Amino acid sequence: MSASPASSPLPLQSNHRDPTAPTFWPVFAWLAVQMLALLAAALRVSFSARFPMPAERLAMHEMLVVQTVASAMLFPILFRGLASTILVIASAPLMALFAAALAAETRDRRLIAFCVLVCAWLVALAMWSWVLRTTRARLYGVAAALLLALGGVVVAYLNREFGGAAQTFEWHRHALLGPIMAGLALLETNEVSGPTWEFVGAAVLSGALACGVRWARRRSGPAVS
Repeated sequence: MSASPASSPLPLQSNHRDPTAPTFWPVFAWLAVQMLALLAAALRVSFSARFPMPAERLAMHEMLVVQTVASAMLFPILFRGLASTILVIASAPLMALFAAALAAETRDRRLIAFCVLVCAWLVALAMWSWVLRTTRARLYGVAAALLLALGGVVVAYLNREFGGAAQTFEWHRHALLGPIMAGLALLETNEVSGPTWEFVGAAVLSGALACGVRWARRRSGPAVS
């Protein structure tokens, strides 16, 4: 005689996932790529023929590039929930502190500014991740984020390579060319104010405006899928 459905000992399973729960693999990939950057600095891996020695002196520079590029590539899946967003943003300054220890960075003011700069870039990406809802829009977002992150580096390199032989490389002027150049300008000049913050400030402002527009549309009409 079969048991009735009401007396079944098996609990009912829900297919609905908590949207605030952290996503394991994206966060794991985010942490792993930063650990690889730390490992490369600790092992004194030289990335060019004239790499400065000892190589760990550039640990913060390497961490800046890895955090910026990895976040630009992965931001649609990194910031899927509140818990994931908090973990991703909170881990960035922690990894920066590890890199600073390898680089023997002793200037607290510059280190704090560096952490704030990276977190501001991540906050901007988190806001845009909430705004971009469709797969196509997110792919466009990844392409735009990578262009902003790496395009300025390419422009600065071309300017340095093909500029005048006696031309002095002005970090303050090139700090406007994206988050990587802003971070490098901060590390190279030790200036925590001025053009260094203009790009990331604009990125945060644009993300906040986009979030405001989406929120207003949700309040005035059907929810955007």
